[in-house]
Amino acid sequence: MGPELVEYRDNLLSFHPDPTKLKFVCETEIEHDSNWKLSVENYNECYHCPTVHASSLTHGVLAMEGYTTIPKGKTIWHDGKAQTQNEKQYDYDVTASARAGDYGAYWIFPNVSMCCYPGGYFTIRQFLPVAWNKTIYRYRWFSSGDIADEDVVALAKKHKETTGAEDEVVVSKIQKGMQSRAFEPGPYVIGDGCGAMSEVGLRHFHNLYRDALGES
Repeated sequence: MGPELVEYRDNLLSFHPDPTKLKFVCETEIEHDSNWKLSVENYNECYHCPTVHASSLTHGVLAMEGYTTIPKGKTIWHDGKAQTQNEKQYDYDVTASARAGDYGAYWIFPNVSMCCYPGGYFTIRQFLPVAWNKTIYRYRWFSSGDIADEDVVALAKKHKETTGAEDEVVVSKIQKGMQSRAFEPGPYVIGDGCGAMSEVGLRHFHNLYRDALGES
């Protein structure tokens, strides 16, 4: 295990010190009409969040202030805090554990991520290529062991109908746009460093992908 993955493991353990207590509850899938790399790109930036997810993810779940996206080896770490200024999108207790008020979403190259939601909810995600323009975004939902199954199922259902559905619309439109003869790649938006308005995660993903193809 590389040093960045050791650090990755230790960070996840700060959310869930005893992984054996994580309880698998349910699985959901969302079909993206896009290439898998577009789905990964969408995951690894959040400048779209305040607009695309204005009434879901950033309204009672994730605060944009202080949110960071940090490349680390073959991983990208997303760290933030629970957004508690509005009504909660699901039932969570920020005092339930040391990091229950935090949000952490951690991607591992090429197509897996783990997401720690405020309150002790946890998902393992996969971006599964089906065709050059179709991806299955699979979520496996867990609880910290102290959360009722019905609460986990309720979050999974609400996420699929809101944040998940909103992302599907975005990536499908990007896929259509990229198929246009007028499409030209643009520069990376990096001026925000590793903050919420940066594409530093996309640049890191692209570099890892080129490395894997031997094109770097």
